[in-house]
Amino acid sequence: MMRGAAIFIILLSLSSAGCGILDDDANRAFAEAMPIIGAAIAISIAIAALAYMAGSFTKDPHLLVFSKDQLFHTFVSVLLVMSIQGIFYSVCMFASGAAGGEMQNTSLNYLRELRVDGSQMLTQIMKRSIEYKFTAAYYTAYQVPYMGGESYWWEAYNNAYARHLEILFDFVMAGYVSAGVQYTLLGMLPQIALGVMVPLGLLLRCIPKARDSGNMVLALALALYVVIPFTYAVHSSMRDTSVPWFTGALDDSGVSFENAALYLFQTVFLPNLSLVVFATAVGGLMKVAKVIP
Repeated sequence: MMRGAAIFIILLSLSSAGCGILDDDANRAFAEAMPIIGAAIAISIAIAALAYMAGSFTKDPHLLVFSKDQLFHTFVSVLLVMSIQGIFYSVCMFASGAAGGEMQNTSLNYLRELRVDGSQMLTQIMKRSIEYKFTAAYYTAYQVPYMGGESYWWEAYNNAYARHLEILFDFVMAGYVSAGVQYTLLGMLPQIALGVMVPLGLLLRCIPKARDSGNMVLALALALYVVIPFTYAVHSSMRDTSVPWFTGALDDSGVSFENAALYLFQTVFLPNLSLVVFATAVGGLMKVAKVIP
């Protein structure tokens, strides 16, 4: 049964070689890290062999048990090295089906659209604020020699509207900057998860004292690569195209604190919710990782 499972995992890994979901740059970085992982595996095998020889020579049962345990963990690490892309591929395909589309592209398009929406809102808010300031500057005055005169600003109250729009501009700008930062970080997740964290996790698993740390890093990599894009893909379904600034037809009715609150909900609150889901997923994956021998 163990042999059949190993063959299935290896075949799954080979079947994912042509999958476009796994990023080419990340795969290249992972391939570049393989010599380091191979060296760690070789050292792990050497430690197991030396422990076995020392245990056989001294008749020490602790060394014999350690050598067998180390060799077994090394075997599991080799299987992980051979099957890690297949594991990521299968989980990613399952999550993409649940999200209704390819997660990475869907989430990036969603954030790109939020940035466009924010730019439209900021442009319209600033335009309306300037218009209010101009109209507030219009006034009528008369002057009588030796008697003085009076001045009257016809729409001075527009200064208050302009200040309100400046506050609204600051709110929307916070969401706009947040969407831009999230877009940049989300685009880096495949390289970080597959190209850095996966090789590091596999390397740590080959070291006896750092095996639990390796499992933790692998769990973080899987959560970063799958859970975060999955949550953003789900959030994209909440994008209401009936709102004026979603359709690109922004007018006076679209410049409001209500629409700014909805924009902040999309760009600030939902990302925080994604972090909560991510932390929960990492906790669950860590429990699963502890089951891995």
